Amino acid sequence: MKAVINGLVLSLASIGAFAQSLDERLVMATESIDIKEIVQIPIRNLKAVESEGQILYMSDNGRYVLVGQIYDIWTRKTLDTMDQIRRSTTHLSFKDMNMPIEELNTVSVGQGQSKVVAFVDPKCESCHVLIKQAQGMSDDFTFQFVFVPALGESSVNQVKHISCTPDKQGVADAVLKNHVDRLAVPQDCDLKVFNTTLVAADLMGINGVPFIVAPNGEILRGLPNDLKSWLQERG
Repeated sequence: MKAVINGLVLSLASIGAFAQSLDERLVMATESIDIKEIVQIPIRNLKAVESEGQILYMSDNGRYVLVGQIYDIWTRKTLDTMDQIRRSTTHLSFKDMNMPIEELNTVSVGQGQSKVVAFVDPKCESCHVLIKQAQGMSDDFTFQFVFVPALGESSVNQVKHISCTPDKQGVADAVLKNHVDRLAVPQDCDLKVFNTTLVAADLMGINGVPFIVAPNGEILRGLPNDLKSWLQERG
């Protein structure tokens, strides 16, 4: 088991690993281990259950129960208490994941000391609201908007455009005005950043936008009623 964990940690050791397919990363993580057989177990969700001083892990339909220690590959730590498990499901630490947000399809807004990461789609109306609010809080926060095509094929070209343009300062206004296609882009754009961002978002389970990570790492899917207060409470 330790060899498997070490292999998985190594597979996440650099941002380059995120640009590979899931199958490739799994092969890298296990290629040095003598595996006799693999059986896929149909578990979509795993629930942690505390009973009689012991933590058990139960499948969503209650059929399978796992007993033992769980390890968070992203933070490289064992999760020994319910509080630790709960935190691992409600917080993200890009530093622990060794994922430089600046190397993804990222555009910064603001210059405040508190940093906020938000995954957004250029065609998402709620994301437009978030970007507008961010522009009004530029003295207090630095928002790092990571653009992904969460709304499907209709967003792919615009997200590629944002990835390619050297005019990062103009992206936020272009998104709000629906002028993304007018941003200047080189003819021979390298889509490595675009592809790496897709893999990273998939790895983190980001299947909807906006997806906000507060300064303390707490995550929120959607928009809070009062964004500034929500962020200040989690500074």
